[in-house]
Amino acid sequence: MAGLRFKNQARFSVDLRKFDDLTKEQAAALLRKVAFQLLGLIVTKTPVDTGRAQNNWQVSVDTGSREAVIAGKRSKAEIEAEALSALAFVKPFSTVLLYNNVEYIVFLEEGSSGQAPRGMVQISIQEVENQFR
Repeated sequence: MAGLRFKNQARFSVDLRKFDDLTKEQAAALLRKVAFQLLGLIVTKTPVDTGRAQNNWQVSVDTGSREAVIAGKRSKAEIEAEALSALAFVKPFSTVLLYNNVEYIVFLEEGSSGQAPRGMVQISIQEVENQFR
């Protein structure tokens, strides 16, 4: 009888590990999906004059960059491709940073542009949060 109990405990332990692995992957997949969706909303809402602000949205996992702004034009598809590349390394409970190093991005977020009088980050976060209510 003791041997039978041990087999069941071992099986239960294996099942728990599988469940843990699956849950962690599902959590990471959800984090990737939400971060990517949020980035798309923010990029789309970013006012465009020269395109510099919109061009400089970036994604990183667990660490941000304080590098100078990105020079040159990137399409939304290029920004999203770079984001997918960064998000490939997301682990459960990682910190995903969506950031922009353009010096005037805070002013745009505060509504300084008639193109986005309510900003773009806060309103996009609210839209994503509303999906989970």
